Amino acid sequence: MIIDQELISGRFDPNLRDGFIEFEGELGNGTMFLQLDAYTSFIRMKEAASTVGLSLIIVSAFRGFEKQKELWESKWTGATPLEGLEFLDQHADPLAKARKIMEYTAPPGFSRHHWGTEIDINSVEPDFFDTEFGQRTYQWLQYNAPYFGYCQTYNAFNPDRPFGFQEEKWHWSYKPLSYPIWSAQMKQFDHQLVHPFLGVEAVQKIGLLDYVRNVNHCPEIE
Repeated sequence: MIIDQELISGRFDPNLRDGFIEFEGELGNGTMFLQLDAYTSFIRMKEAASTVGLSLIIVSAFRGFEKQKELWESKWTGATPLEGLEFLDQHADPLAKARKIMEYTAPPGFSRHHWGTEIDINSVEPDFFDTEFGQRTYQWLQYNAPYFGYCQTYNAFNPDRPFGFQEEKWHWSYKPLSYPIWSAQMKQFDHQLVHPFLGVEAVQKIGLLDYVRNVNHCPEIE
């Protein structure tokens, strides 16, 4: 796996990138991409979960820079209404707006979904994981996902992860590939290597590195 700025920032075509595989989403959400090892390991995990009556479905996988930019700017402009974002208008304080959006959405160029190592499973709505099926699924993933190389990237805040993006029970990372990419990102991190998007100046001021650095890597299975 070649780790370069194009991979880290999602500025590439996965059709043309070695190591990526194309597959069809199960919910009618079209073609998706992941790195091959991440995908094959997920399939093994999916099959294991099915033996106990659980269904694991990828609802989001690789997202390139432009797609992440579209998601971010939709929230920045208020086109995508979000709970608790009443202040999202053209006159809102940019720093407050950026912090609020970054509770759950990474700025374009800094989403781990750029790497083809991250998947969102079953739903990106927190309420889903309050249902009986959602609770059973999350509990199974907590115990079993590490055996397939997967780690919950954004776990609940704790002494080891005191800051950053909010908990996401749906977001799981294929650690054998994502950790080396994250490590390279940390070594090369430069606030000036930010491609333009709405709100970029605010993002550069609020400690973006702390968000990117404070993630859960999961302990090794002994």
